Order: sequence, then C-alpha cells, then structure tokens
Amino acid sequence: VAQTANAPIRFYTGGIAAANERMRIDGSGNVGIGTTPNATLTVKTGGTTIADEWTVRSDRNLKDSIAELDINSFNLGTAKIYKYRIKYEETNTETGQLELKLGRERIGLMRDEIPAECRSANQGVDTYCLLAIAYTKIAQLDAEVETLKAGR
Repeated sequence: VAQTANAPIRFYTGGIAAANERMRIDGSGNVGIGTTPNATLTVKTGGTTIADEWTVRSDRNLKDSIAELDINSFNLGTAKIYKYRIKYEETNTETGQLELKLGRERIGLMRDEIPAECRSANQGVDTYCLLAIAYTKIAQLDAEVETLKAGR
C-alpha cells in the first residue's frame, strides 16, 4: 500500500470498510495497539487486556529539568482505597453488538482524589508517583519518631 510522507500505517481486521482498526504506527514510529499511540508503545487498557502504563524511567541519566518538590505540598488526606471492577465494551461475536462488561475485581484509588501530579494521562493513577510521595512521607515520620525517642 502506498503511503504519503509521515502518514500513519494502519492495520485493520474485517476490512477497512468495517472500521476495525487494530494497530497503528504513526509518522514518528510510535505504535498504538487498540488505541492511537502517544508514546513509543501505547496499548489500550481495560477489559481483558493485561497491559497498562508500565514504563518507569528512574535513571538520573534519562531525566532532564530535575527539581526537588516540597513533599508537604502533597495532600493525600482525601484519597481512599476502593474495591471496584473496570467497565469496558466488547463486541459480541455472535450478534456484532457492543456489550458492557466488567473486569476482575481490583483494589485501588480514584484518580480525582489524588494530587494532580500523580494522575496519569490515560485516566489512571501514576503509582510510581504515589510510591515516591509515600516513601518520602514515611521517611519524614521516621525522622520525627527518632526525634521524639531522643527527647525522652
């Protein structure tokens, strides 16, 4: 198939007329499976998909514009832990109709209850961000406990 410069390459099932795009490679080489790519590899999540936002770049050499944050500016007091199921749509192979499905039971947080800095672009929660905040808050509490012990 002829492609124009920087046009995405799209992979379909059921023919183009059926509009079942399954994968796309954009002009930058980013790949999207079940979704439009917004990174080197973007995979649609939810339903029976086990993929999620999994890349964590922790090496200092891979980062730029590093600035320490005031950990006290993060308020996690409104965040609660919930039990829930992810809602998704799946096409019924017999009828061709979209059906609402529920994924496996999970435990987690609600995106709107956590600091904005820890909200991922895909409507999720950046658990790495939350872990960094929790780790730092625990270290602060440890230091306070040691100070209190020393004052006995």
